[in-house]
Amino acid sequence: MPSLHDLSLNSSLFITNSVKTMEYPNLPYTPIVVHAGGLHCRPAKPLPQDLQQWISEAGTPGFILFSLGTVVKPSTMPEKYKKVLVDVFGSLEQRVLWKWDEITMDGLPSNVRLSKWLPQQDILAHPELRLFITHGGLFSTQEASYHGVSILGIPVSIDQHHNMRMVQQEGWGRVLHWRDLSFDSLRNLILQTMDDPRYQLYNVDVWALLAAVIIVTSGLSFWLSYRILLFLVRCCFWSKKKKDD
Repeated sequence: MPSLHDLSLNSSLFITNSVKTMEYPNLPYTPIVVHAGGLHCRPAKPLPQDLQQWISEAGTPGFILFSLGTVVKPSTMPEKYKKVLVDVFGSLEQRVLWKWDEITMDGLPSNVRLSKWLPQQDILAHPELRLFITHGGLFSTQEASYHGVSILGIPVSIDQHHNMRMVQQEGWGRVLHWRDLSFDSLRNLILQTMDDPRYQLYNVDVWALLAAVIIVTSGLSFWLSYRILLFLVRCCFWSKKKKDD
């Protein structure tokens, strides 16, 4: 196989897992680059009956999804981190759906459910989901954006730190680093992110602002045009009257 350097210089087509309109800053591209970010995102399918029943029993507070993706093995995390997660999740009124690579866990709170595999996109689209706690992987952040879910990222490695910085800059999520993980820091960020109204699905607030600006600008332009026309008409009448006199 050629080196990546040689491939980059001789490729006829480059497909990138990125959404061009969401890139910041905007970057120049040659015609051979095709953006296919979010290609895997899809509308939700019905959840398994037992999972749907568990979510329904959560009631008004809803539930939280916590997943560190498929690369990280959750059970290998240091015990001090695991204890913080267990204690915080147990203190919440929401139920917590936790992707975990083992069947059981010592001291698991009654409001927490473990699962080795979860239909993530179907869960993200559920109306009772209040928050997605994630490692910040590219697929996970794209799926959360697609389904309109606020996220709290705890990045582990690779591109996850960059992904979560972008999410935080865009205002629809927050970041917590493992070195800063404590009962208070995690619980406070969970509550703050769930209650933050800034992120709106499909950026409705942004579009509303743009519409208001356009309407105001159009109205101002119309008013200025009317005043200029009125001024010209008056000048014409004034000139005619002066000539008649």
